[in-house]
Amino acid sequence: MGPMIRVAITSDVRIFREGIAGIFNQHPDIEVVGTATNAAASVDLADVAQPDVHVVDCATSDGLVALRGFAKRAPQVRTVAVGIAEQERDVVGCAEAGVAGYVTRNDPADRLLDVVRGVMDGETLCSPRMTAALLRRLAMLAANRETELPEATLTARERQILRLIDEGLSNKQISEALQIELPTVKNHVHRILGKLGVERRSQAAARFRRWQLVGVADASFNADMSRS
Repeated sequence: MGPMIRVAITSDVRIFREGIAGIFNQHPDIEVVGTATNAAASVDLADVAQPDVHVVDCATSDGLVALRGFAKRAPQVRTVAVGIAEQERDVVGCAEAGVAGYVTRNDPADRLLDVVRGVMDGETLCSPRMTAALLRRLAMLAANRETELPEATLTARERQILRLIDEGLSNKQISEALQIELPTVKNHVHRILGKLGVERRSQAAARFRRWQLVGVADASFNADMSRS
């Protein structure tokens, strides 16, 4: 048997607190070191009880507040969200609050025990549906970072040239289209590749097409071309 797992429980429902504590007390490797009825009281548990794992009833009104407060006061404590609905908004909210494990409303008691022990081993445990929601969130954040690049770092001239690169024009053709010197075009292309963190023109064009798909390139890039 490994070291004793010290657990704190937060819920404004007494029968929930006592029920969860009763489940844990049946297992010699888990000790309930404190309970709280609201977010403010749960934060105090971080200092007083010094738990290893914080189990929070997320079906209550301030469950997410309790998660955030505990994470801020005691970031070393692993948190488990219990009673969560598998909705993307709730899953993402818990993840942003630092939750390490999830137990849904329909999971059996054994699932809670497995999650508490798993997070103590450094695992992050959630259902496949929750994992999919988190991956979608990560993909959206990555896309948002990419869509910030043209406005944040590319000049108006560089955006013009990037559009022409996407249209398949060579440096010479871009020089003729914009009526600028060929060495100037080459310098612009070099800077564009550097700012976008890519090595080839085809990669820069692919980035531009992704911006078009999410609507970032349309207004600003068209405006640049109309001024040329």
